[in-house]
Amino acid sequence: MRSFSFTARLDSMIWRPKGWAVLPRLAALVVLLVFALGSRRPGVDPPPGLSLDELRVLRDEARDMFRHGYDSYLFHAGQKDELRPLSCDGRGHVHRTRGTLDDSLGGYRLTLIDSLDMLALHRNFTAFYAAIEEVRSTVRFDRDVFVSVFEANIRVLGGLLAAHQLASRFQALLPTGWYDGFLLHKALDLGQRLLPAFETPTGLPYHRINLKTGRIAPREKKQTCTAAAGSLLVEMGLLSRLSGDMRFELAARRAVDALWEGRSELNLVGSIIDINTGRWTAHHTGVGAGVDSFHEYLYKAHVLLKNSTLGAAFNESYTAVQRHCLWKPTQSMHRNFQKAARRNRSADAWYMHLGDHESAHFLIEVDMHRGQRSPYGSIVSSLQAFWPGLQVLAGHASDAEDGYAHLLALWGRYRALPELFDVSAHNGAGSLLRHGRDSPLRPELIESTFHLFEATRKSTYLLAAKEMLHAIQNSSKVECGYAAIADVASGRLDDRMDSFVLSETFKYLFLTFDSSLPPAERSSLICADEQESQSRRRAATPHQGNSTRMPPITAAVGVDGSGRLDDLGVRADCLRKEEFIFSTEGHILLIP
Repeated sequence: MRSFSFTARLDSMIWRPKGWAVLPRLAALVVLLVFALGSRRPGVDPPPGLSLDELRVLRDEARDMFRHGYDSYLFHAGQKDELRPLSCDGRGHVHRTRGTLDDSLGGYRLTLIDSLDMLALHRNFTAFYAAIEEVRSTVRFDRDVFVSVFEANIRVLGGLLAAHQLASRFQALLPTGWYDGFLLHKALDLGQRLLPAFETPTGLPYHRINLKTGRIAPREKKQTCTAAAGSLLVEMGLLSRLSGDMRFELAARRAVDALWEGRSELNLVGSIIDINTGRWTAHHTGVGAGVDSFHEYLYKAHVLLKNSTLGAAFNESYTAVQRHCLWKPTQSMHRNFQKAARRNRSADAWYMHLGDHESAHFLIEVDMHRGQRSPYGSIVSSLQAFWPGLQVLAGHASDAEDGYAHLLALWGRYRALPELFDVSAHNGAGSLLRHGRDSPLRPELIESTFHLFEATRKSTYLLAAKEMLHAIQNSSKVECGYAAIADVASGRLDDRMDSFVLSETFKYLFLTFDSSLPPAERSSLICADEQESQSRRRAATPHQGNSTRMPPITAAVGVDGSGRLDDLGVRADCLRKEEFIFSTEGHILLIP
């Protein structure tokens, strides 16, 4: 983590003349120091260009963005899985017209479940209670519908587990004696319905399964992508730890092991694998679509389940990606990228120049056996924008800053991150792809922005979050919610608001601005007191084994007026950052 020494910087700037001439300069320095120290407020000082008042407004606006999207969903599509913000109605599982995009729909009120922990994060326990009651009375899983195992796991199972843990932990802020743990029973019901998908020779799960019958979808392919098969262990593992039924963790762990055992000599995994034979059918790899969350869940399952073997696997996969997938444009390519930005009228924006040519790089897809000797083009996926955030969590903040700068510049070309972009086309000017011009308001770049701000406290990341917030408000806010962008070049909108917009995108925007305020002014469920603000935590790295929890923080008075600690020495009215992880869907999952 980079640090800034105020006194060292001043010391390097002082001109030291000989003799008595030094005294007026020393006096001026004293005045400057008194002014600087006297103007400090508790917590985080306002960054240049953003006052505390503006930070408060941005925090509240981010919270209102969630409310507008959530209220629009409840009013126009509450019984359906997702909101169609342009049509002002809902999208359900009955009429599927978008191919694999509809695999997440299951008739189980997807957006409601995916948003539960956001209500608690905002400390809106009245709405949290009401939403959980809605789940109790209306959601069931014995439905004759084929769903994606991956999507049902990260969005629905994860949403239920997060809400269960928060409702259990914060019972004092809910009606007395009300919560009886029924969300865990719902999660068990869903988990059991997903288990038949793992009944394959390799343990790698089928992609889709019928929730009612346990049958595999007709003509279901015998291949699956690495991310879908290898990103189940966090939720399945937590379900096992909370319920005592180890079948879920064992099934998901077997799938991860099958993928990792098939890695190449370069420690790279492929992107598509045959679930019957365990042989790779697509050998390209990277950190974008098809592989992304596999890397993420090696690290996060290591932290959540306290498993050093998974941590060691993450270290090897991380090193391999950084060594073999990194692509650096030439100086002329870098100049051409900037020239192309001028045609988009974005070249003069500060975020286009955050990184220089020397640090410019992107992570591209390469052959898992040959690495950079055999690249699969130079396509950048919007999904890979999560990588800088993961780097921060794993202790590589400096590398994260370099990679983030050029993803932000790509975002700046359109004030939205296209799904796919060829960074080497036209000698570095870059080009949109015909089938990847959309931007569904994904959270990954904002997620990395949040983690980088948490790690560095640099105003750069607050300014970036502000730009992203305003871009979404200006381009996507409509009367009935927030619409995805169908074409980043024209700004045409799509009648689509994925559940992750509420569960992740607006969550990380809110947390970025909330965490920038002095501790007494923060409003999220995450703890912020003087000791926490003065001693920023260091992200746990895999080689540290199980040492991922820090000593208890001194209690401070919370919203319930008690400020008491529980039996483990944990603040009873808020969550310490060492107590939980964010899942790949952004759910707050407590470490058991």
